[in-house]
This record gives sequence, structure tokens and C-alpha cells, in this order.
Amino acid sequence: MPKSSRRKLAPYLCAFDSEDDGQATPFLFCFVHEGGTCHRKTAGEALETLYDLQRRVLGRGFYVEAWATNLEYDLNNLFGPDRIAEVTLRFGKSHLISARWRGIEFRDTVRHVPASVKELGQQFGMPKLGRDKSVAYCMRDARITYRAARELKRIYRSLGIEPKTTLASTAYRLWETVYFKRRPIETRSEIVRDAREGYHGGRTEPFSVGVFERVHVIDAASMFPWAMVAGPFPECWGPVERAARGSEPDLLGIYRARVTIRPELGIPPLPFRTAEGTVYPVGQWSGWYTGLELRYAAGLGHGVRVLGGYRFGKSCKPFTRYVPDLFQRKNAARGPLRLLYKLLLNGLYGKFGQGGSRVQATPLARFDKLRRIPTDVRVWNGLAIYRVDARPPYWGNNVWAAIVTARARVRLHQEMEHLRTTGSRVLYCDTDSVIYQAPKGKRPRYPERATEPGQFESRGRFRALIIVGKKEYALERSPGKWDVHVKGVPFAERMRYLTEGSATFQRPVRLLESGRIGIRANVWRTVSKQRHVSYEKRIRKADGSLGPVQIEPGS
Repeated sequence: MPKSSRRKLAPYLCAFDSEDDGQATPFLFCFVHEGGTCHRKTAGEALETLYDLQRRVLGRGFYVEAWATNLEYDLNNLFGPDRIAEVTLRFGKSHLISARWRGIEFRDTVRHVPASVKELGQQFGMPKLGRDKSVAYCMRDARITYRAARELKRIYRSLGIEPKTTLASTAYRLWETVYFKRRPIETRSEIVRDAREGYHGGRTEPFSVGVFERVHVIDAASMFPWAMVAGPFPECWGPVERAARGSEPDLLGIYRARVTIRPELGIPPLPFRTAEGTVYPVGQWSGWYTGLELRYAAGLGHGVRVLGGYRFGKSCKPFTRYVPDLFQRKNAARGPLRLLYKLLLNGLYGKFGQGGSRVQATPLARFDKLRRIPTDVRVWNGLAIYRVDARPPYWGNNVWAAIVTARARVRLHQEMEHLRTTGSRVLYCDTDSVIYQAPKGKRPRYPERATEPGQFESRGRFRALIIVGKKEYALERSPGKWDVHVKGVPFAERMRYLTEGSATFQRPVRLLESGRIGIRANVWRTVSKQRHVSYEKRIRKADGSLGPVQIEPGS
């Protein structure tokens, strides 16, 4: 169905879920839509059911919009290796975000609310059933997905928009059409390129490793939304001039500078990219930064010399309606509505740092007719899979995203330095939160609930803390009760990973991974994850504290 024709139709909501034997052989598909429910035992029957539904609703002015929770898995079950090439697959950087088949649109609740079926069920008062892979079990999962998709669409429509394929793209459409009410003009390519070098993410860093008793946790309320309204932004598509060598950095500019970060001045404030990831070192090097963080570093006594960059002639306040309105709505809401408003608040700024790179999956017959054949291609089940590097979208200026994250990093650094002045020991930070030990009888006071965005609030006192690396730590709430934070490891194996350095668990083969390793997608297999020390270039002292990385001049 041509896209122009589909725009004249309205979406007909459907949700589905599938069950398989763990070896990529599905045996049950359940469907829920406003006309009823049904289940099918084979993928062929399930596809015929979907297509029959599409034919029926087309006559009433609709097209089927089929939602799943973790779409990639259920889509693999539905089409299998023999028919997946019939589907138009849409990827973001690397994750599947949507798909289309015979005019049917497939969407994923995870791309709007990063929650499992169990977590969605808890939000909507529909507990997931015991895992027996029965029709009742599968149908409950499909009902939860249907309820979540219906609620998402209801909330988005109350704001005046239809959902896009992801929450971030929906947030952008909401901002541009309802709040900003004009389309940003595309920024010059050299500014986009250089601002990309100055766009660093949130600060995540262990300052110590080991076991620590009696720790406190604070975090900032709505850190990124606060950063979006903490000051103006440049109209980076407007008048701009090159920054002269040795000039003073403007707060809203983007600059290449030589910086000298002195170890005696406390926690290093500026990020530096390495092959192993971002670090916050001491020493001397050159790099791209926002003017506001260069000014902040210079104010602390560090050396900053501008080598070049851009000064913008005009500024604007693009988020002064978006953030306050959604923040007010969030505070007045409860349950799923509150969660979605929170995600919309935090999901917008990253769109302004969006690049043009994406994964493309093209049927081989069409791939062979391309004018330019990519060199790095994997062939998988009748599809050519490759990465496309294209121009960023018109909104992807990188400047606004760089300023938002720089403001957040400066705010976090200010709070860590404040803690140090009270005699506290900063142990760990992650984007908008800090874990620290307070001196006996001199614990800094923080409110239980922040009264405004950007204000730090207490998240409580914990009996103990284990830190083994970046995004790998655990907090003990009560004797034997731990909140364990480890990325990419199932909950049951996380504590073992922290304490032993490895974990073994089952997970399914992903779609793109399947073509690389030659194992069918959705086959569950045993994998192991070994911990790689993220601080090997840092000096570890006797008390567990880590010295900063030293960068030599000329880097």
C-alpha cells in the first residue's frame, strides 16, 4: 500500500503475543483487538488471520496497526527465516523500531515505554500469569500489550498528536507542532560535524571501588528537563561567526580549545573520549566543548585557550512552553500517565543530537539493483543487512543536545564539589545522582522531595555499597536486601557478576546477531559475560579510591 494512500486511513489497533519452544519454533499466537480475541497454533495461520483482519478493516477506512512488547522477538516468530524478507524492517541505530507487511504496520511498546510485559501489567493492574505457555498465559500478555498501546495512543491524542514509531520521535513531533510551532532550519554541515565532537553524554564514573558502609544517595529532580530551561539556546541556523584564536568563549558557543586540567583543583570537570570510552582526566589536551563548560572550568582555575569554533548571533528559548507544561502534567498525574509524561520530558533533547547513520535491511532482489553497493554487507534469510551513513535530519544540529548535557554535567560537578567541601567522600556518580559517605555527625541536608527541577533530593541512606566499575554496583537497603545495578545481566545473576566477575545466563539470539553468528534468531542459548575492568588506567589507592587518568600534552 502506498504511503500516500495509508495516510488517508486510520489505524485499527491490534496487539499480539507469541510462545515458542526456546529453539525458534513457535506454537501459539494470540491476538487482541476491539473486535475480539483469537489464537492460532501456527505462524501461517497467524499471518492469514492478520491479513484477513487487514482486508476487513480496509473496507471501513482503517489499516491494522499491530503492537507487540519486544516486537523483534514476536516478529521473528511470526515470519520465521523463510518469510522475513517479505517484511520492511525499520531500524534505528541498531534496534528494530517498527516494520510493515502488506500495509500492516507493526509497532513496539518498548520503543515508547522501556518496560517488560510484567512491568506494564503492574502499571495497569493486570498481573502477568504464571509462566505455563498456555493460551490463557499468552492471551493475558497480548491483553496487557493491547491495554498499554491503547493508553499510549489515548495520552498522545490528548496532547494533540498521533504516536510515531518511538517515544523520542513522538516527543519531537509534539514539541515542534504543539509547543514550538515552527520547524527549525537545517544547520550548516560543518557546525553539525564539529558540534558532534563537543556532544558528550551524562557523566558516569566510579571514584572508588570496593565495599563501603553507611552511604547516602542523592539525585537531581528532572535534570535534563531543567537543563532545557536553565538558559537560552543559540539559533544555530542563524547568523554565525568563526571564533578567533585566544578569544573568550561565549556561553552559547561551540569551541575547539586546548585545556589544562590541574589535579590539585578537585574533581576534574571536563570529559575526554578514548578508545575505551569517556573519561574525566587531568593533564593537557585539545577538544571540542560548549562554551559554558569551558567558562566553568576556567572559573575553577583550570587552563582554557580557544583554538577556534563558532559564535552564534541570535538565541531563543525553545523549551519554555514544553518543559513547564509537561512537568506540571507529570506532577498532577499518577500511574502510567505520570510515567509517560516523565519519559516525554527526558526523551526530547536527544533528538537534536540525532545522526543519519542507520541499519538497512533490503531484500536481495532489490539490493542487487542499488546504484551504490555497500562494501560491508551481511546476507541473512534473503535480506542484505548493512549500515547507511546519511545526512542528519534537519533538527539534528548537535548544538542543542551538547548544551543540554553540558549543563547537566556542570550541575552534577557543582554538587559533587559541594559535598567535598562538607568533608564528604564522593564514591560514585551517574548522570544525575551521587553516592557518598558523610563525615560522622555532619551529613549534608537534602530534602526528601525536590521543590523544583534541578534541585537535588535525598534517595536515602544505605547500609552498604559495592562498586566494581562503571554502571556496576549494588546498594544494601536492609540486611541481605540489595538493589543491584548491572547493565546487560539478568537480575538473578547480577550479584554473582558483581562478586565473582562473571555471569552465565540464557538469552535469545537477536535478529542482527543471527546473520553474524549463523544461529537462527530467537534460539535461546547460554552466554557468559566477563567483567572487564573499566578503570585499569587509573591508580587505585589503599582505601579503594581511584586517581584520575593522566593525559599527556599533545593529545
